[in-house]
Amino acid sequence: MDNNLVVKANELVLASYAMTRHEQNLLIACISQIDSRKAIEDDKNFVITVEQAKDLFYDNKSADNAYRDLQTASERLFDRKVRLDIGDGKELLTRFVQSVVFDPSHGAVTLRFATDIKPYLSQLEKNFTQYRLANVVQLTSQHAVRLYELIVCWAGQGQRYKELEMDEFRHFMGLDGKYKQFG
Repeated sequence: MDNNLVVKANELVLASYAMTRHEQNLLIACISQIDSRKAIEDDKNFVITVEQAKDLFYDNKSADNAYRDLQTASERLFDRKVRLDIGDGKELLTRFVQSVVFDPSHGAVTLRFATDIKPYLSQLEKNFTQYRLANVVQLTSQHAVRLYELIVCWAGQGQRYKELEMDEFRHFMGLDGKYKQFG
């Protein structure tokens, strides 16, 4: 699974959202199961097991936490919102997932993506960012993953460097209103 591609529309990469590293792990592991060239059926579910999570995101010392982390991430991911700029000064506020089921007897999470998010994950022909899941599995900070995605997005658009105002950077990182002082 770590060789799977994570593919997102650039609008989703540039959207504003905040989540923990474990929530990101769950989300990108499910996104990596999508064939971004095809439509996602309405009843399509994506499953991540504790064993898969251990193999992907944990070393031997921290693997004991995988069950707890996956359960907590699945519950919190349901509450996470994302703000997307849809043009003409409009903003879409939605969730990443429509539903989440944590199955303790099988140690698995099943999720279904929200209807409004599907166009940013499927039937993508242009203006998308892609990277291998393996490229981010060892990153331990949610900010490192967001920064990696942004850099890959900008590089895919031919931008070798990007200058941002601090408020704009905070927005991309999901830190609006936080960390007022930078040293």
